[in-house]
Amino acid sequence: MRERLRFEGERARALRRDCRTRVALADVTRSGSPAFPLAKREFTPPKSPRPVARVSEECGASRSIRAVVREVWSYEVAVFGVGAGGGVVRGRSLREQRVFESRRKPRAERGSDATGALDATHGLGDRPPDAGGETDPPPNVDSGSPPPARCNLPVAKTGFVGSQTFGFRLDDRTYQLYIADKYDGSTKIPVMLVFHGDGGTGEIIRSWTHMEDAANGNMIFVYPDGKWGTWDIDSPPATNADYPYVEALINDVASRLCIDRERVFAWGLSKGAFFVNNLGCFEGNVIRGIIAHSGGGPSSASPDDYDATGHYKCTTAPVSSMSIHGDLDTIVSYSTAIDSRDHWIWANRCTNSYHGMSPSPCVLYDGCATGNQVAWCENGNMGHDFWDGSIEATMNFVDMLK
Repeated sequence: MRERLRFEGERARALRRDCRTRVALADVTRSGSPAFPLAKREFTPPKSPRPVARVSEECGASRSIRAVVREVWSYEVAVFGVGAGGGVVRGRSLREQRVFESRRKPRAERGSDATGALDATHGLGDRPPDAGGETDPPPNVDSGSPPPARCNLPVAKTGFVGSQTFGFRLDDRTYQLYIADKYDGSTKIPVMLVFHGDGGTGEIIRSWTHMEDAANGNMIFVYPDGKWGTWDIDSPPATNADYPYVEALINDVASRLCIDRERVFAWGLSKGAFFVNNLGCFEGNVIRGIIAHSGGGPSSASPDDYDATGHYKCTTAPVSSMSIHGDLDTIVSYSTAIDSRDHWIWANRCTNSYHGMSPSPCVLYDGCATGNQVAWCENGNMGHDFWDGSIEATMNFVDMLK
């Protein structure tokens, strides 16, 4: 599992969709061109036996896909390097060009019945151009009126329904959607937003986590696609477009499905983990709890963002938090994760005592005055990897937040 889920592989796995680019890059790196030197650091690419035959068939490639991915992976790291927060420094890349080209496709090719999206009469089709998510106020927020007792948004299909599209600030944004198996069109269901790492996609992170299997049909899963494959963790709230995007995303899902707005959770991996920590800080009014896997934050390079006691200043009330980290992580340091954990312990006014929770080695901090929960899962001898127990830990944590 660890070999397959190396986080740096997100970029390589995204590249695998364009076989011609892979082979071209592999030829460049194989030739030893000084313009594209191979990185000294070695990685083990994810195991993916299924794409081998497909690439061989479509591209006539005679070389193993694993060999191609290994070289492309080295190329990516050599050209873009590793940036702060574990992300790969983004410049003008092939990924950007592919995203640009994909946006030129007709809407039917990007989010239609072919991908599993349902007809608009069932609440899951593409929204009309004048129904941009960012302009729709969330119902009953700051209105003083109680939420409606019932909801009426039936669907023709539950389970995975593919890519969905909605308008946000003159742009089409996409996400993968899984409707709870027990969804009945009237009962409000909790939502899990799952944020990929740098260079990834909603489709990729969904294929890694298999989170839906552990929810027993009682949760809606949303896998957003970051613009240019990343999330803005540096810009302040006043200028950060990704925070209002998340609000618009939740509103869009709420326009299609009966969701429990009091139980919207955010799970993130690597760069996505940094992002969900920021969401907990600046969007705590719409996010109930966060689960950060191998990330850090909230934090800033500006001293003005900290109070007199050295604590990071958030703009919304604190949320429940679970942090998962490996003590041998060299991409996002262990101390970065400790700082993140300590922020939420302080923000929720918890004590320093804790007790165990399942699965081990997770612990839950005691006496949080806010009524929230703060959990910490430290994994010994684990690097920047996906922990096999993370999904069980996530579901156990979410079950506490009712």
